[in-house]
Amino acid sequence: MKLFKWLIGNDDYQVELFTDSIGLWRHRIRAANGQIVATSGESYSSKAAALQTAKHLARSAGWPLVEI
Repeated sequence: MKLFKWLIGNDDYQVELFTDSIGLWRHRIRAANGQIVATSGESYSSKAAALQTAKHLARSAGWPLVEI
């Protein structure tokens, strides 16, 4: 489930929130070429918690967030 994308330099990276094999929420970053370049190191019991962590990472890195 793609919720928003990060615009970093000239490349677009999409953040995807998804449920893992045991039903917990995680996030991953996918490059414009489709490759997964990063995944969350932990799972979250709620979608809101996974989204909050992904947004915090973007803000901490100074990346602009554009919702899609």
